[in-house]
Amino acid sequence: MKEKNNQYFEGILQLRNPNEEVFDEIETRLDKVASKGISISKAKKVKEGVDLYFTDKKYIQKLGQELQRKFGGILKISPKLFSRNKQTSKDIYRVNVLLKLYDFKVGDVIKFENNYVKVTSIDKKINGIDLELNKKKSFDYNDDYKILKKYKTTVCKVKPKLEVLHPETFQSVPVMNNAQTKLGEKIKVVSDRKKVFIVG
Repeated sequence: MKEKNNQYFEGILQLRNPNEEVFDEIETRLDKVASKGISISKAKKVKEGVDLYFTDKKYIQKLGQELQRKFGGILKISPKLFSRNKQTSKDIYRVNVLLKLYDFKVGDVIKFENNYVKVTSIDKKINGIDLELNKKKSFDYNDDYKILKKYKTTVCKVKPKLEVLHPETFQSVPVMNNAQTKLGEKIKVVSDRKKVFIVG
């Protein structure tokens, strides 16, 4: 992440759970506005992420909203009184923009409230396919979820019911969702106790 290493800033973009995709997106956007004097004056590592000090408070509010639209997450914008202009008697504000990104991504399978959902897109809501019902599902983010680990395994039975080798017990077990596959095929699954789902 490019930074100018000067002390001037008007706002802080507080990224939590960031990934390389987000940093690449910020770099690309900064290249487009560099001629306007907009830049990162300092980057500071903090617990769970990084604070980026920007030279333009209006720009980071727009940037935070655009990053949330593209990557999802929880966005909070908080103006902070910084000082008062002695000549104009106007208050001078800096802005903190907090973007907490989810620790899961498109393609992951998450369990929440006994639902097993393969994430297909993330914006202000999380969208996916309920693997048990084979229906689209959309829901708000909350902290009570579990990301299911993916395993590689083998289809060991197709009739009368599709079965795979359980990735942990190596027993033949039925899968909970329908999938087009054939005997002996290598596939990806997720499992949660006795429930196994084919995900690719």
